[in-house]
Amino acid sequence: MKSKALAKCLVGQQIQITHIYGCEKLKNLLKQFSIDISEKVKILDINDKVILKNSKEQTLSLSFNEAYDIFGIDILENDLTIKKYKKEIIISITILILVIFIFSIQFLKSLLTIDFSLTTNSIDLIYGNNFNPNDYISEVVNAKVILPTLEYDRPGSYPLTYIAKNNFKQIEQTLMVNIIDNQNPSIKLLYDEITYDDNLQSCHFYIDEVIDNVDKDLKDKVICSNDLHFNDDIAYYNYQVSDSSGNITYASLKIIKEDEPIPIQTINNDKPISFEQAQIILPEEISPTYSEEIYEEYYEEEITYDEGVLVSYE
Repeated sequence: MKSKALAKCLVGQQIQITHIYGCEKLKNLLKQFSIDISEKVKILDINDKVILKNSKEQTLSLSFNEAYDIFGIDILENDLTIKKYKKEIIISITILILVIFIFSIQFLKSLLTIDFSLTTNSIDLIYGNNFNPNDYISEVVNAKVILPTLEYDRPGSYPLTYIAKNNFKQIEQTLMVNIIDNQNPSIKLLYDEITYDDNLQSCHFYIDEVIDNVDKDLKDKVICSNDLHFNDDIAYYNYQVSDSSGNITYASLKIIKEDEPIPIQTINNDKPISFEQAQIILPEEISPTYSEEIYEEYYEEEITYDEGVLVSYE
């Protein structure tokens, strides 16, 4: 049986070879290398070849296969063990490098990763109200946010872009801002109420101003009618106006019809009038006796009556 004594030996150790194997060719080779069966030889090298040294300072260089065939030295087994250790070391180093690499990737990823989100994707904002972009940011990690500005002059939908960025990456989020106009226009009239007479003007005449928060001057957009329908001597001019957002405002002007005044006819003092004329001029509610007193006063003369009938006057 071939000895594998040298298989686990190290360079520099001395071993005793108890058996010599091999073919005649190799045996002839050994004649140049004197080996006593009880002598120990020293292993000088087992890296590329097996180098042996005897007590006579003779060296013998053999390949691994030759060392195995002649002496039963299985250097390959030792070589495999070394390779195994090397492999385990390489695997360990590889694992360590992989762990370091993964850790580095995670660390680099933490530097590159940006966490940024908004509280909502869309909001409604009343026309004229203030807008603060910071109110709608939910989360910011490892980034600086460039805030948008809101500019508008009409109701509508306005997309705003938020930008989160660092030295390696940037992402964007969009917030849709819906500007809503829910304020009605205002109608201001010249009067709250007027009297119905010959000086009554058309309904548009009594409009002072019509102002809207968005459309501004809407005086030319006012709808009204000059048709009057009196009820208990009261009628109205009705006004209506709507803005571009559909907000409608109504207003009314009260018109009062007064009773017709009693016509008063003045008397020409330069010309005397008769008693009958005085009765015609005076209203029916005034008694004849009262008219006679007026007549007397006018002529400043004494008048004689008999049971209400004129008899004479001087």
